[in-house]
Amino acid sequence: MQVSDIKQMLSDVVTFNTIMGNSLDNKDLISTYESLTKEEFFGKGEFKDSYIKWDLEGQLDGLCDLVYTCGYWALLEGYNLENNVGTALDFADNTFLSDDIKDLEDSINEGLSGYALNNLITILSKKEITSKFDIVGAFNEVKRSNLSKFVPAESVDIDEEVTYIESVGRYADISVEEIETEDGVLLAFKAGKDLQN
Repeated sequence: MQVSDIKQMLSDVVTFNTIMGNSLDNKDLISTYESLTKEEFFGKGEFKDSYIKWDLEGQLDGLCDLVYTCGYWALLEGYNLENNVGTALDFADNTFLSDDIKDLEDSINEGLSGYALNNLITILSKKEITSKFDIVGAFNEVKRSNLSKFVPAESVDIDEEVTYIESVGRYADISVEEIETEDGVLLAFKAGKDLQN
């Protein structure tokens, strides 16, 4: 894992949030992203649960999801990429993975987004992790999946799509936003309620 890989992933997180209408200037989002980070770390089937169960697929998915939530939380609070990423990478192979995960857990619990992101970067960069996982490849797949939630306005019947999404039974209170991009108008389908934990 290189500094450029981390910076690109965090840049992709910002791009995704920009498309969603979230701005780094909107500090009201801090508590939302702190909560999302806690869910991605502590939730059933999420990172910590997967780590305890030796579920490698769950661990990889959890790490990629944490880049989205913890990364944006830290950036909202002013995390400085230039000053911190290299330092976090330097610690990657000087510590034990279990200690780094405990440090990440403590940082999340204490609401310390910058420390949490540094701990996450250290974990992502450990040989113990990079020898098991293609972090960048997996992150790019999560990015592709996230961006697939946006569709060109002319390619879908909105009412049919909302009906379909609600018929699956996971999401309710669906709203649709039009987002102007360089490539035209995209539709973002957003759920007001997630009916599952």
